[in-house]
Amino acid sequence: MPGTVTAVALGQLDRGYEMDLAIGAGNKLVLAHGRDRKLSLDDEEQQSVLPARTEARPIDASIKSLVIGDFADDHQPAVALLIPATRG
Repeated sequence: MPGTVTAVALGQLDRGYEMDLAIGAGNKLVLAHGRDRKLSLDDEEQQSVLPARTEARPIDASIKSLVIGDFADDHQPAVALLIPATRG
């Protein structure tokens, strides 16, 4: 992780049925997209499974907490972040 992990949440962030993981790590939001690891297959077939697709997005402050939900009531999942307020 690019920083100290301060928050995690599981949810569906893309069109796949697999659960995705949102991670607050320092001032980065890291998304690890779920995948089928094919655990019901034999060892040789499991070797063909690709690693999880991840992406990191910079945030202007350290992430304190996060949650995944449908906040706009439009059936589109989103990630809400709690970051410290800035003074100024």
